[in-house]
Amino acid sequence: MSKIVFSLVLYKQKMKDILPLLESINALNELYNNQIFLSIYDNSDINKRFSLTDFKFLEFPVKYFHEAQNIGFGKANNLNFNNYDFDNNDIFIISNPDTYFESKEMKKFITAFQNHDQI
Repeated sequence: MSKIVFSLVLYKQKMKDILPLLESINALNELYNNQIFLSIYDNSDINKRFSLTDFKFLEFPVKYFHEAQNIGFGKANNLNFNNYDFDNNDIFIISNPDTYFESKEMKKFITAFQNHDQI
C-alpha cells in the first residue's frame, strides 16, 4: 500500500485559513483509508504557533514541527519530505495553505498519477 503524504508549510496562518485544506485532506482520507499522512512545518513566530492537539480532529497521522524563524517554503517542504521513508509508489503533495480540493477530483488525479510510471 502506498503512502500519500501532504506537505503543508505555515507562516502566520490561523486555523480558519487552513481549515478548508485540512477538511479536503480529511475527506480524501475516507477514500484512501490508512494511506494519508500530513507533515506540517510552521515557520510562525512563537506567539502564532499551533500544537499537535489542534489537529486531533483529523482522522489520519499528522507530524507537526515548529521553527520560530521563517526558513522558507522550499526548505520547509524539504524537511517535511525528509520526515518520511518513501517507496517508489508513494506520493508527496506540496500544498499551499490557502488551497482546498474536492476529494473525488483529487482521487482522479492520484489514480492517473499512479497509472503512469513515467510521471
